[in-house]
Amino acid sequence: MTQHSLTIFETLTLARKWAPHARIQQYYGAAELGFVAASTVEPSAVEPSKARGVGRAFPGVDISIRDNDGRELAAGEQGDICVRSPYVCSGYAWGDDGLAFGEPAPSWHTVRDQGHVDQNGVLHVSGRTSEMIVTAGANVYPHAVEEGLAEAAGAACTIVVAGIMDGLRGQRVAAGIFNPTGPGAIDLAALRLAAVQLPAQQRPGSYYFLSDLPLTGNGKTSRAMLGQWISEGDARAQRLH
Repeated sequence: MTQHSLTIFETLTLARKWAPHARIQQYYGAAELGFVAASTVEPSAVEPSKARGVGRAFPGVDISIRDNDGRELAAGEQGDICVRSPYVCSGYAWGDDGLAFGEPAPSWHTVRDQGHVDQNGVLHVSGRTSEMIVTAGANVYPHAVEEGLAEAAGAACTIVVAGIMDGLRGQRVAAGIFNPTGPGAIDLAALRLAAVQLPAQQRPGSYYFLSDLPLTGNGKTSRAMLGQWISEGDARAQRLH
């Protein structure tokens, strides 16, 4: 059976079925940064998938959102998620070019995930800078689109969003849907209806059934690979109409 990672919505749905009265802990972190932020989803929470924030700073951790020049941004402004923490690693054994794991300001570190902190101190994660889609001058983070479509797709589906080269807009948004039971189980009308609720620049212009998930060698979802499949007409990504 093909292995695939679950979205936050899928994970919460399965956990709720297994333990409907449980308090669920969720967190955001990275191998280089350790734990960064965490929160609790109470059993009484309605539509936990709608909660965009991952939580407040983990004990002992300070979070700062900074721009490309290392300047701290105000609440609500999006930039690099930077961390000052005792859990941060000391670097890579094989060295680094400063791009994957950086220090934009003394004692602050980042893996260049993008996000913002709201007025209540809750961290919201948008995604990696390298995965950002630029379409008609607008910045689109695939994670936000995937999250917006996940509930309409259902727990059986995994959605992967990628940017496809477009001569007019630079890139266009495309959504791939993996469902182990086949394309007939995908409710394309429901997905398009959910997409209408997204900002215009985030709405996918095309949808594809994925017979396999695009995965890296270590099992992580690869949006770049999906983009390559679509661009090359790979049979593993079939256009849905």
